[in-house]
Amino acid sequence: MKKYLIALAAIISAIIVIAQSQIWVYQSDGTRYSYDYSMFDSLSRVTPGTLALSQSERTIPCEGETFNLAIYASQPWKATVSDAKRVSLSKMQGDGNDDISVKVSVNKQSEKAYSTITFQLADGTKNSITLIAEEWEDKVTINPSSKLFTPAGGTFKMGISSNTDWKVSASEPWVTFDKTNGTLNDSIKVIVAKSDKVEPTKATITVTTSNGKTAHCIVYHEGDRVSVNPTFHKGILHNGDQFTINVLSNTDWTVNADNSNVSFDKTLGTNNREIIVTVMNIGDADPKKANARRISLRRDGCFIENTPYLYYWNSSDSPYWPGVPMNLSSNGEWWYYDIDDIDYTDSKFGIIFNKDGYVQTDNILGITDDACFVVDNVDDWFLTASLIECDKEVSNITVTTSNGKTAQCNVIQEAESLKVNPITKYIAFEGGSFDVSVTSNTEWTASSNRSWASVSIEQGTGDALFVINVASGVDKAKADTAIVTCTTTLGKSATVTIYRAGYIGAGENVTDINGSSYSTVWIGGQNWMAENLRCDKYDTESEAYKEGRYVVPTDVSTSEDYDVYTPYYIDVSDKSKWSEHSAQYADNLTDAQVARLGYLYSWAAVVGVADGERQTTEFSGKRQGICPNGWHIPSRAEWQTLKDYIEKTDGKGSDTAGNHLKTTSGWYSNGNGLDSYGFAALPAGFYRGELRIYDTGGYTYFWTATPSEIDSGSAYLRSIFWKGDWLLDFADRKDRGQSVRCLRN
Repeated sequence: MKKYLIALAAIISAIIVIAQSQIWVYQSDGTRYSYDYSMFDSLSRVTPGTLALSQSERTIPCEGETFNLAIYASQPWKATVSDAKRVSLSKMQGDGNDDISVKVSVNKQSEKAYSTITFQLADGTKNSITLIAEEWEDKVTINPSSKLFTPAGGTFKMGISSNTDWKVSASEPWVTFDKTNGTLNDSIKVIVAKSDKVEPTKATITVTTSNGKTAHCIVYHEGDRVSVNPTFHKGILHNGDQFTINVLSNTDWTVNADNSNVSFDKTLGTNNREIIVTVMNIGDADPKKANARRISLRRDGCFIENTPYLYYWNSSDSPYWPGVPMNLSSNGEWWYYDIDDIDYTDSKFGIIFNKDGYVQTDNILGITDDACFVVDNVDDWFLTASLIECDKEVSNITVTTSNGKTAQCNVIQEAESLKVNPITKYIAFEGGSFDVSVTSNTEWTASSNRSWASVSIEQGTGDALFVINVASGVDKAKADTAIVTCTTTLGKSATVTIYRAGYIGAGENVTDINGSSYSTVWIGGQNWMAENLRCDKYDTESEAYKEGRYVVPTDVSTSEDYDVYTPYYIDVSDKSKWSEHSAQYADNLTDAQVARLGYLYSWAAVVGVADGERQTTEFSGKRQGICPNGWHIPSRAEWQTLKDYIEKTDGKGSDTAGNHLKTTSGWYSNGNGLDSYGFAALPAGFYRGELRIYDTGGYTYFWTATPSEIDSGSAYLRSIFWKGDWLLDFADRKDRGQSVRCLRN
């Protein structure tokens, strides 16, 4: 058995002692393990004179401590202590193996303190343990280390852990305590007063030991916090309407308005609350009134030195004049005029810029301001703008905390709004249907002024869709227009204009006064000649015939036969009158096409007036001129109707009408068209007086009945040429010879 104990002792580096029915194994740190005696078949006793301790040295914290010490002795023992004032034992002597309690008191010295406990057996054998007490250090901690309060303040308990005496203080007077000093571990009550500040504040609580060791706790006042939801209430408001405002706050608050247009179910509260607002003392929304706004203007980048003139007019006045002059004010940077509740319906503003008595034309900036008017047009010297409806503030509600923090909700009277999309629609002669999108903030009705355009719904509220159904035209009907009007409760309106195309297809031939027959074609409800006119007489119902007028042929061999007032014609099919220029262009024309090029006429001959050179105003009605009875010279607007039908209603695309009117052959350099409708436009060229016929094969020009409004020597025409798809619109000299296409009345 002994050899097993020796081996065990060697393995665990411990002292093995027999005690009663147990075997005790002591490690060097004083830990003891016990084993049952029955595990071994024999046992060796501890050698006489043996004395061992579980520890030979121990470090003691400055605050002192109590610990257990195991003594392994084969004889009775006694103990002595070198520093009996600080070190005491639970017993000072014993008969053998034992456990004693060692108590070491605080070390207040600024350096380490050493003590020795010595044990001695009866035979003089000694052993000892050295105690090393650490030098003194103040210790202090607090819990919590921070605390957040609303402006209302409050209290909390703060725990203090220390090894000595301490005192407590605060950096701000709004933090106080139930006691300001103590010793060792304790807790105190912290009182945080109500805040009188809008913004967040903080205070520092400091616990300080007798030797100056500190610990801190930060107390935060988060400051007044207040917000409202919604921040604005907008709608078509009426007296008695109610809505709710949610107040989100961390403190006391009051609520008020800047006028008597609203009232509240409560005027004060604390923290998060709900307020019911009642609208009162206001009229219904009037979409025909604009809120007070300001028109401002200046030159780009600098002040207009001389006072501009501002004029106001409505639809009953002619454009620009007479206008009502309005005096502008100046702030040194802008000229401005304050608008106050002007009826915006069809109202316009005009601004004339003058400088030193003459029109100022450089760098005009225009109107700038809120959305109560829009700029219509700006040119070098005049600006126009339209008043539109705008919203108006009913009341400004303010929630104010006890320390003056505010949040606001604006109550806004919204003018009725109504928009439709699309605002125009082109529909084929066969009819069809399309959707209309309504954008509104109120109730509305929809109605049509024509039976062939019907609406799927007649009333609605807010945003919606409805369908307009367009019936087919009948009996070769001309183009027609319908207007669908949407109207709000208070009379605001928006319209959809529907243009239904006229009939398309071949028409009946027409014969002129000479007996020449012409094919015709219907395009969008207009019945056009499909050939150039080749007539040299006015028909019996023509204005010129009734006035005894006539047209004369022009001899291009001499210039003396040419006169700008002469109502002349020239036959394009006579190739002897072509210029070399025309001969080069006309290689692709067949003889049959040349025969159909018709005559070129002066404008005076076309419209049948003797003083055509001086004509500057539109004829009052359809002008028959050189056309057969029942037909007339198309006006500039009627040509535009043809162009719009091709490009818009029939969907051919912008600037493509010329391509769809040109013949499919005969044009210079393969500049042929599609002739989509049988209009069969041929390149007849034009006549330049004493010169010969030009541009035959490459260009064609058609007179309109519309004179130029700014040049008495010119009139409008339509042109098609080989290198483009356009149907051009411009004015040219009335003494030029151009082709004619007549239009059925």
